[in-house]
Amino acid sequence: MIPTVESRAQLDLSGPWQLAFDTEAEGIRSGWVDKNWPDERSHWVQAPALWNSTHPTAEGVGFYRKLFTIPAEWDGEVLYLHFVGASYQATVWLNGRYVGFHEGEYTPFHFDVTALARRDAENQLVVRIAAPSRHKAVDGLRIGEIPVAKQSWHYTYGGLWGEVYLECRPLVACHAVTVEPDLRREQALVEVTVRNGHTESRPTELYLQITGPDGNPAAEARSQVFAPPGESHFAYRIPLPRPLLWSHAIPNLYQVRVGVSESGQEVDSQTTTFGMREFTVQNGQFFLNGEAIFLRGLLLQPNYPVTLVTPPTHEMMVREITLAKQAGFNLIRTHLRPPPPGFLDLADQMGTLVYVESSLAWIKDSPRLLDHGRREVRAMIGRDRNHPSVVIWGIHNENRATSALTSEALLRLARALDPTRVVIDNSGGSMAID
Repeated sequence: MIPTVESRAQLDLSGPWQLAFDTEAEGIRSGWVDKNWPDERSHWVQAPALWNSTHPTAEGVGFYRKLFTIPAEWDGEVLYLHFVGASYQATVWLNGRYVGFHEGEYTPFHFDVTALARRDAENQLVVRIAAPSRHKAVDGLRIGEIPVAKQSWHYTYGGLWGEVYLECRPLVACHAVTVEPDLRREQALVEVTVRNGHTESRPTELYLQITGPDGNPAAEARSQVFAPPGESHFAYRIPLPRPLLWSHAIPNLYQVRVGVSESGQEVDSQTTTFGMREFTVQNGQFFLNGEAIFLRGLLLQPNYPVTLVTPPTHEMMVREITLAKQAGFNLIRTHLRPPPPGFLDLADQMGTLVYVESSLAWIKDSPRLLDHGRREVRAMIGRDRNHPSVVIWGIHNENRATSALTSEALLRLARALDPTRVVIDNSGGSMAID
């Protein structure tokens, strides 16, 4: 769930970008990331979009370039560069200086670019994308050894498929909020992560207000804390007597708003949606909010025309969930990868259970197998754990051999990150790679 942030300014970098394919592996040594961008061999494309939408046969490595200016009023603030999704490896430079690296096809990432951004001149953002190929290794990536293997039945693709934007934050800000419902104690456990960009601790006030499904205030908490430099975590157990429960039949949703204040002035805020619900397994039977439930599930393999990774319209996602509910299903399994952005928000609102599966499907053993697994599980749970519609995490798909090598470690990791949900280590094995 992407939280609502009321007080932060953003600069949307969607629109025209330049794209140059690096078929000769010359981009870095020739200075494409700095002052020698190859205008004569680049193409103008739109982002977000996979490069396959304009170059269907392209694969391997491509460099994206975007020029932009930062609003003058952002001076003195912290700047974060966000990517909603990029396929498959992304290496980022800003104004010729290295920013960071990300691996993984379907989950978001961000970088602090405060020290690299220019407030008084044009900025140049360059992103090198390395995408898998059926025919050759790309940057050492072999398609059977990375978490996109089963997807390659249909196609391989690359590019900036998700939104890219710059976000301005105050030096002391709410970095993340997680909510864990506790029906037995009638309370919500809320953990707030505060990031302090100063070099010294700062006295900070945190104010949490929970709004009920009816839109009225349901609970609140307030505390004075000292936020040390860097990240710090603060936990609150907030009573919610006789909560209205979330279910696929009646999807009651709460919101928690976290306000961050310094010297009596609110400097940042973030609102997160959650639901009060419990999903368990007892003696081979599933229970939702203490009542036995028979799961009637379907498999959604989210491959879309033209856009491939994401639905071309919001209405298509609404239609997918509507048709599933009309057909009598109460659970949707998002197969081979976490669902596209926005899907789980709709599942929360419309009322359907979701089994979210990672992209560890038909992946072969390799020296990086466990690293891939840990990265994918962390990213999946980190992005989606506040959604009440998510009741099951799936780690592997039809991976008997590799599941046997990694399941114990990945199950422990999933349990540590989220002790509240059912976890399936391997969904079937009749077609596993042995």
